[in-house]
Amino acid sequence: MRQKKDRIVSIYVRASAKEDYAALLPIARETQEKHVEGLPHIFQKGTAGIPEEYFLGLLASDSKIMYVAELEQSIAGYVIMELSEVSYLDILVPRIVAFIIDIAVMKRYQGKCIGYALFQQSVEWAKAKRADSLDLMVWEFNQDAIAFYERQGMKSMNRTMSLELQ
Repeated sequence: MRQKKDRIVSIYVRASAKEDYAALLPIARETQEKHVEGLPHIFQKGTAGIPEEYFLGLLASDSKIMYVAELEQSIAGYVIMELSEVSYLDILVPRIVAFIIDIAVMKRYQGKCIGYALFQQSVEWAKAKRADSLDLMVWEFNQDAIAFYERQGMKSMNRTMSLELQ
């Protein structure tokens, strides 16, 4: 809940349902466009961001979940989570990791605690699944997202580097 001038605005976070798909597309498109602008050589222009087959697979999965955040009876954002066991040969300590695949808030709803509510739901889901950590990957161009995650207490653990060859 968040107070706005003299009224209280409620943010409701819940597991997504099949009926949510159409409402999620504008959010996914807006996020995709931001990524296309930031890295046009990596992200494809004009894609939906969440293919319907992928979305339906999320709903049927035992190791993945999608939550939506509603504000004033509109879906304002979403988070997609995945749980996996991480180990690489014998060099890493086996761990259960909850991974944020994607978290997105419609631009017009940013700054209204939607991202915070989705992130907190992610933390609660990860704890309920007995995960050892909550991880995510963020693109370097997305400084607003990096600052948000750092405010939530996240720290960088590694860096992916790239050399364009063409």
